[in-house]
Amino acid sequence: MLLRTSRNVAGAVALVALPIAATPAHAQMVGDAPPEPAIDTGPYAPIGLRSGPIYFFPSLEVLGIYNDNVYAQQNNKRGDELLVVSPQLHVLTDWSRHQLELLAEGEFGFYNDFTTENYQDYRFKGRFRLDVTRATNILFEASRSRDHQQRGDPETVAGLEPTKFDVTRGKVQLNQSLGRLQLSGGASIQRLEFKDVAAVGGGFINNHDRNRNVFVADGKAAYEFSPGYSVYTEFAYNWRNFDDRVDDLGVNRDSHGFEFTGGVDFELTDLLVGSVYGGYMEQHPDDPSLVKIKGPAFGADLTWSATPLTTVTLSGSRTIQDSQYLNASGFFADRGRLTVKYDFRDNITLRVYGEIGQDAYRGITRNDFRYGAGISMQWQMNHYLAADVGYTFQGRNTNYTGIQDFNRNLIAVGLTAKY
Repeated sequence: MLLRTSRNVAGAVALVALPIAATPAHAQMVGDAPPEPAIDTGPYAPIGLRSGPIYFFPSLEVLGIYNDNVYAQQNNKRGDELLVVSPQLHVLTDWSRHQLELLAEGEFGFYNDFTTENYQDYRFKGRFRLDVTRATNILFEASRSRDHQQRGDPETVAGLEPTKFDVTRGKVQLNQSLGRLQLSGGASIQRLEFKDVAAVGGGFINNHDRNRNVFVADGKAAYEFSPGYSVYTEFAYNWRNFDDRVDDLGVNRDSHGFEFTGGVDFELTDLLVGSVYGGYMEQHPDDPSLVKIKGPAFGADLTWSATPLTTVTLSGSRTIQDSQYLNASGFFADRGRLTVKYDFRDNITLRVYGEIGQDAYRGITRNDFRYGAGISMQWQMNHYLAADVGYTFQGRNTNYTGIQDFNRNLIAVGLTAKY
């Protein structure tokens, strides 16, 4: 998950990053076309540069963070200051038909003392919607990113520096409207490439056996039975093919699986909007020594406008993630987050959040419980400047030998220049 540090000060250095595995079927490929990017015209929104129907929105964020447990250790905690510089260029079109969106962003982190933890992440993404007719469109997406695994991530390796990895992804999706019935279907391919990392005591940790391609094919049908209310069903099938026939432990990590879900999208006036879904998922390893992963699929995304100034958001999901541990076929990653946003004024916003998560492995007895909380304040000074300050607490408890419990505190102060 790129830019996890600077996008939300309250979530500085996210609770857990799982960028290397496929997202849920409903989020990864299936569903209505993503909402069209909206050009904000509010009093504190960036102005942007315009060339005809094309808008350019550049920004630069500088964030200072103090992390009291950089290496996510249980006892030998070591703190350090981190400077994060995040440039971004967002390009949008305002055509009467079709839609083009381009995004280029980076996150460059520099530690004061532990410079081996420095990182240079980036992402380039393009999205084009081709409007064939008023009822038919085709969505094309492509992206390329460089990211790194943070200390404390479920599948991180104990190298002298964080493991870097590249993600390349392409997607095509057809959306068809038939009155109240909405149909969509598509396919995606994702390429993951991990870099070797220097090992403690000399030599390198080989990460080549983690390189893989993930293919997904899917479809969705949604029916609006009343204004603001829709029921839907989705099905997605995936193939995960690794470059190496077996990994360094002699295990074939290839697998295939599916996810079948049904849900409801609803809008109760302007007070409560969102989606709730449930279903079933399976992942079948090709190696007979690994157990099949199967169980319920579920998730929600709810927004409640409690008062004109207060918004409460609840989100959660379950995914199946790959694992590199011997005898582990993978794990269920369950995540839940509750956020309360309060607007003191149009330009001053307070956010408080709490989140929990569980990594339940299959084939081994490992089970990690994750938790976190945070608070942040943002001040939009004008069209061009915004300031942030925030605090985050994160922790993990595990029952697995060799994996440490940890907790850490992060304090962040940031300034964003935008146009």
